[in-house]
Amino acid sequence: MIDLSRYLPVVESAKTVRFHGKVTQVVGLVIEGYCPETSVGSLCEVHSEGSPPIPAEVVGFRENKTLLMPLGELRGVGLGSLISVRREKASLGVGPGMLGRVIDGLGAPIDDKGPIAVADEYPIYAMPINPMKRRPIRKPLNLGIRAINGLL
Repeated sequence: MIDLSRYLPVVESAKTVRFHGKVTQVVGLVIEGYCPETSVGSLCEVHSEGSPPIPAEVVGFRENKTLLMPLGELRGVGLGSLISVRREKASLGVGPGMLGRVIDGLGAPIDDKGPIAVADEYPIYAMPINPMKRRPIRKPLNLGIRAINGLL
């Protein structure tokens, strides 16, 4: 018999319901719409006709409306465009698979080497480490450019 107990925490923490909303207004670079179950920092996608979804970050709320800052071009977005919640919080994949890769601002590869195998996900907006509790630097970082090394 197969022991499925090790998969139980993953299944219990899985989010199987996707929340959607609609664009009610676009002013400048800010998209205003109704999008339930979001919080500041959540990542959403705004779907427009004939274009790939535009990633957007929740930056605030005004009178029961969600304010989104698009992370792409707004062409094609209009009243009634679909908004879908992609992730609760912005995070970035980390691990040895990231070494030597070129990524965009959302962590997607742009170097034509295929998908990146990540070991873990870390939130972009995390509490910083207390600098007084960090280990002192023992070995300087050599960048290969003496003028910059002199600044470090």
